[in-house]
Amino acid sequence: MLQPYIEEYLKSLAGHISKAEGTDGETAASRGIGSSYDVGYNYKQYGDSPLSTLTIKDLLALQDENEDFAAGRFQVKPQTLLENFGRAGLTEDSLFDEDGQDEVFKRLLRGRGLDKFLAGELTEEEFAYNLSKEWASLPKDADGDSYYGHDGLNKSNADW
Repeated sequence: MLQPYIEEYLKSLAGHISKAEGTDGETAASRGIGSSYDVGYNYKQYGDSPLSTLTIKDLLALQDENEDFAAGRFQVKPQTLLENFGRAGLTEDSLFDEDGQDEVFKRLLRGRGLDKFLAGELTEEEFAYNLSKEWASLPKDADGDSYYGHDGLNKSNADW
């Protein structure tokens, strides 16, 4: 019975995170990228094919050859992808397409406490703090600072 509400929440959360990461559809289109699922780090084109047409194995190889860039709608770094694609039910021959990226996204959410949050075992603030450890563009608390803001490279791009 709750499943439709959970799916709607996940869709909303995906939109919030992609907007903070600068990979929402509108921003991608303004940068000449056809889909938010094809955004490479800093909107750079890596390789000859859209990222969403690559297998996970091919994407990891491309990331290895090109500065270990973050990829896709949720800006997944290679180490994160390597550690999580199997846990998301994918293989290295799975496509890094919309479905594949969404499955990795859900796995990352679970790793940061989604199930505990949905069960009422984590507060919204605790869950948001956990998510800020995964996506530097999210604030860690009401102050609006990124969990990684101390590095001088990352900053929060979203409201608390």
